[in-house]
Amino acid sequence: MTAIDPLQCTFEDARRNHLRQGIALSTDDKVAFFEEMVAFAASFGARDRLAGRRASQASTPRPTTDGATDE
Repeated sequence: MTAIDPLQCTFEDARRNHLRQGIALSTDDKVAFFEEMVAFAASFGARDRLAGRRASQASTPRPTTDGATDE
């Protein structure tokens, strides 16, 4: 049997392997990863940018289906 080159795989193979690895993680590892991603997003100010985006969308009139603006 010949060894399979790990670099010779399709996108679907890589996706399937990635999903299997994620499923195989323990609950503690999954929680730790989630906390790390939240800290990463917070370090870049994602929450503040999202709040600012929501505030600006709320203050601008939205177009309705007939083309008029809903104020």
